[in-house]
Amino acid sequence: MLHSHAEAIRNDGIEATALLIQGAIAETILREAKRLATDLIVMGTHGRGAMFNLVVGSVSHAVLRDTPIPVLLVPLGKR
Repeated sequence: MLHSHAEAIRNDGIEATALLIQGAIAETILREAKRLATDLIVMGTHGRGAMFNLVVGSVSHAVLRDTPIPVLLVPLGKR
């Protein structure tokens, strides 16, 4: 499914790479974005709120805090 989304984006003339990599989430995203000279990081977010993030932490916040690369956060919505 991930690769089909990347293919659809490429068909629209936009360079896109689909990756499935295991590791510590925020650190892995940051490392791969740097390695690939990424122009934009796009991430889904659950938007659980400040209290949850304060207690548990947030991958989105870690990525936002630790990268100079623009980050687009997309709310996942309720399912």
